Amino acid sequence: MSSKLELLRANAEYIKLVKLINKYDDLYYNHDTSAISDAEYDKLRQRLLYLEELYPILRTPNSPSVKVGASISNKFSPVEHKIPMLSLENAFNFKDLEEFIARACKYANITTECLDYCCEQKIDGLSVSLIYEKGSLVRASTRGNGYIGEDVTKNVKQVINIPHEIPIVENVEIRGEIYMPITAFNKLNEERQRKGKQTFVNPRNAAAGSLRQLDERITAKRNLCFFAYYMLGIKLTSQINVLEKLKELKFSVCDFEHCNTIDEFQNYFLKIKKIRNKLDYAIDGVVLKINNLELQNQLGFAGRNPRHSIAYKFPAEQVETKLLNIEVNVGRSGKITPVAILKPVQLCGSTVSRATLHNFKEIKNKSISIGDVILVEKSGDVIPKIIGISRKKSKQTSIIVPTNCPSCASNLVKMDGYIDIFCPNKYGCPAQALAYIIYFASKQCFDINGLGKKQVEELYNFGLVHSPIDLFNLKKSYIDFGLELKQGWGSLSVQNLLASIEKSRSISFRKFINALGIHEIGCNLSEKIADDFKSIDVLMSTTEERLQCINGLGQSKINNIIQFVSNKINIDFVNKLLHHVNIIYNK
Repeated sequence: MSSKLELLRANAEYIKLVKLINKYDDLYYNHDTSAISDAEYDKLRQRLLYLEELYPILRTPNSPSVKVGASISNKFSPVEHKIPMLSLENAFNFKDLEEFIARACKYANITTECLDYCCEQKIDGLSVSLIYEKGSLVRASTRGNGYIGEDVTKNVKQVINIPHEIPIVENVEIRGEIYMPITAFNKLNEERQRKGKQTFVNPRNAAAGSLRQLDERITAKRNLCFFAYYMLGIKLTSQINVLEKLKELKFSVCDFEHCNTIDEFQNYFLKIKKIRNKLDYAIDGVVLKINNLELQNQLGFAGRNPRHSIAYKFPAEQVETKLLNIEVNVGRSGKITPVAILKPVQLCGSTVSRATLHNFKEIKNKSISIGDVILVEKSGDVIPKIIGISRKKSKQTSIIVPTNCPSCASNLVKMDGYIDIFCPNKYGCPAQALAYIIYFASKQCFDINGLGKKQVEELYNFGLVHSPIDLFNLKKSYIDFGLELKQGWGSLSVQNLLASIEKSRSISFRKFINALGIHEIGCNLSEKIADDFKSIDVLMSTTEERLQCINGLGQSKINNIIQFVSNKINIDFVNKLLHHVNIIYNK
């Protein structure tokens, strides 16, 4: 009975892990964004693999442990890889490396003395395949799901250091990573911030978003670069030979070193770790490859990973800094989020001065007080995370949990099923209204270029926009009077903003649903709902029974939809919005 219960618990945890990993994979590969750090994502995958090893019956053919990448976008033509482009197994400590070597030796029936290694920096970029026929670049594709990629030939030809012609007669395939230099990434984000556009989370996401543009002229402006690491079609004996041949053909290759022992590799790893923040490109580890290519072919693959190569990941970077204050942020759902204000500190190549604390329970669990020296972690260049106290400096024992909304003074409430506190004044809280307009204009909703957080705040504070409906009633004369003279908005900026608003009037059904801001209904569920309903009128008159037919909608989400479509304020809002926009269905 006990073993049955343990299996049931493991199955429940496994289902939750699969759902989470698939969600984060979709964001990473299809939406070019990261919701969690690399370290947190790796922990999820490690736990999934542990459960599959402990209970093999749990593993399914669609498990994330056997999948590579994510689904292929229909924006590009599919390209089949003759040899799969699979992903590397990760090592997080020296023991992992030793176990990897032992498995390879056992599989090939050799001793460690027979091995030597090629050690390379692990570029945090986007894997691509380049096909050259008689020396000419004829096709380029993304890794995709490992077996089928996306044809991005026109865009790849905009990458500044990828040769269109190489001095070789054989038909060859070159594989490598497209990345965005950190200096180019910082410049791009500064420019996007000035224009009110959403900034990229990290250089890898920026590179992926830039490469997968439908207009190759946008890609050409993004200063992308390429490092080659593999070559198919020419008979060579070692990975070192491959990299030397690639250099001979005028391809850029990242730093590499020939190591004869695992100890030599460890020294190389420490050397690269020490200089990583001085590089103008992002790396998240070092790759250990068995150097002999004949032995690589003999070892082959196990699931989604080659048996001949492994990525030794850098640990998440941590620094100490002082907690100066805790501010309270009110989100569009009314959720109250404490934000740590930090003494500015350098971390992962950028200055960190703020960190999200998620909720007040986290503050209590970590016994954090203003004035403490805390430990901050940032892995994968996502939002910094407070690990805990490094040194207790404050005599204060607890942070006072607010009882009133800092924006509208409403009494805060705790909702059933949530550990967070909320402002219930959904339709009268200025902070919620402002946050919703910012969300409404964002890329995943109406995608209004030039209307970021700063611009929305200015329009809101000058009384020009208090609801998304007001955006569609803006006129140049209003903005001129309110902002152009007082805030430095140039005439061209105003014209571009109004043109972008005009363009946004045509919107897909799934983006329209997402823009409504229904609690717990994000991009993925909006797409499912759009596929299931024929029109907004049908959705606004839906019933609980009808919603229960949609896979992935739990009772909580169904309740939120019903509450939304039953509310007179929401009904009036949708009706007014429909006077200004044209919904494009089945797209």
